Amino acid sequence: MMGAGPLRTGVDVMRLRTLLLATDLGPDSAPALAHARLLAGHFGARLVLYHAVPVPEHRYAHWAFAHGHEVWIAAERHARAELSRQAEGLPGEPELVVERRPLPLDGILDAIRL
Repeated sequence: MMGAGPLRTGVDVMRLRTLLLATDLGPDSAPALAHARLLAGHFGARLVLYHAVPVPEHRYAHWAFAHGHEVWIAAERHARAELSRQAEGLPGEPELVVERRPLPLDGILDAIRL
């Protein structure tokens, strides 16, 4: 094969510094967490666990942020507690991020850009 050099051993092919795991905190996320734990340990990477509490869009702000505001506070508190529980036993000091977002995907993309 033209341009292909010999396979080198003992060289880091990839350096993974930060691993982001976006989770819905459901029971089906356990295998992803186990895999993230394995990867973070193998690469010595910082692990960020991310969860977005879905809230209505700002055009419904009167409902989402005024009426029933305590519902979102309680949902965020519950998510933080569950994320903390899932983070127990993970290598290093995982960063836990919980935020309210109308579109959780936007929060994940913002977290990737950091």
